[in-house]
Amino acid sequence: MYTLSFEKFIDPDYFPDDKIVLYVVREKENIYYVGISKTNVWYRWFGANGRMVKNVYDEWISYDSIGSHIIQNMPKSYKWDIDLWTVEESNQFLDSSSTNLKDIESEMISAILPSINFIGNSRDYRNEYNGHIVDKYLEYIKSHQEKIVKQSEIRAEAKKIDFGESEFMAEFPPEDDIPF
Repeated sequence: MYTLSFEKFIDPDYFPDDKIVLYVVREKENIYYVGISKTNVWYRWFGANGRMVKNVYDEWISYDSIGSHIIQNMPKSYKWDIDLWTVEESNQFLDSSSTNLKDIESEMISAILPSINFIGNSRDYRNEYNGHIVDKYLEYIKSHQEKIVKQSEIRAEAKKIDFGESEFMAEFPPEDDIPF
């Protein structure tokens, strides 16, 4: 399980290469959104037809609720957190054994009651206090977070080829040419 600030989440070099399938968008204890991606969470956000893209004027645009909410709250939202979960981690937190991503998403929405998700969210926004649920969620995150190492640093180490006493740098294209 990883947590990135939205500012780092935008940069694909920070995105972990693990089997991330579920994400939670929050500002400290304010949980806004739970979502899934069957293929690549980063691409779901910033790829073609993603949640958020930049237009020709280098301005963010979005046609969905969470992307619009983030844009409306910039630059403050750059400091919001994105919690990134694998299926196994989600099931551990939820005390579940589901392998169906839609079911896992629904269970997470029911468990932490995000304010922007409506489908599967039984929260009564007028009366219900879900602080105990949020406290449990935040406590779990704090105890299970893994250290994020910028992926470009990992790639830089991988580029070094050890030939005994001498080290050579492999010939790779500039990082700007790498398609991710």
